[in-house]
Amino acid sequence: MNVKIQSYIQLLRLPNGITAVSNILAAGVIVSAGQLPTSIVFLCLASLFIYYAGMIFNDCFDVKEDAQDRPDRPIPSGNIKLSSAWLLASGLMVLGVIISSFVSLIALYAAIGLSILVLLYDGVVKQGLFGALTMGACRYANWLLGAAIVASSISSGLGWIIALPIGFYIAGLTFLSKQEVDAANVKAINITALLLFFSLLSVLFIIWTQLESPNWQCLVLSLATLGLASPLVQRTIAVKRDFTPQNIQRMIGWMIIAIIPFDAFMVALFGHYGWAVAILLLLPLCRWLSRYAYMT
Repeated sequence: MNVKIQSYIQLLRLPNGITAVSNILAAGVIVSAGQLPTSIVFLCLASLFIYYAGMIFNDCFDVKEDAQDRPDRPIPSGNIKLSSAWLLASGLMVLGVIISSFVSLIALYAAIGLSILVLLYDGVVKQGLFGALTMGACRYANWLLGAAIVASSISSGLGWIIALPIGFYIAGLTFLSKQEVDAANVKAINITALLLFFSLLSVLFIIWTQLESPNWQCLVLSLATLGLASPLVQRTIAVKRDFTPQNIQRMIGWMIIAIIPFDAFMVALFGHYGWAVAILLLLPLCRWLSRYAYMT
């Protein structure tokens, strides 16, 4: 593969963008009761462009740090000019916001809010717990963008509630990712575990308050949720026992890819099993792309 093309694939973290699309589809399916309008394509594109803009802005703001810790990345290695990266990121973000306006004014507001959060994270509050919560807010806003396909879901509160699990999940993932270079603070895994616990509680809250199901069915779904969360619990414990950069990077990569099954599970909770399978079909594409670009 051409070095320049490979560098842009790495700069964008190409496989990660698939998870942004799965967020949009999941939120859209839930709020539309499985009756997705074709305009969801615009929201998928808007999300994808804003997401990739965020990935590039991240490397632009971090260019000095990357020159020391990650000199092989596209910008510090010289494969991509810093000025070109700034221009591409700005263009993608503006394009994403414009495309969202094709759907509705609510979608435009959601895209603008998402873009502001992305810039806030990349350029201002990347470090510490607040930085992780800001990144979680970015994914939360991405789900809101998907929910904006049905404007009433925002005003009714449904869109705000169903986005909670992914927000906490990504916050936990992001907080742990700060340790992937030197694994300097083993206590970070405790904060990560707490944020993931909040994500789990959010799912259980949705089951018991948003699903029009009898109590016995809610109980079954709750037990299923706990069972499906067990691999994540096991991986978290394993990383705590052997807190090394390699193990952290593996867990982060696994958690990023797991966003797609997470989205599919959320859709399945609301009874849209066909759409859940369709979202899961994004998983092989994400895994295939991950062979050509790092995800962290």
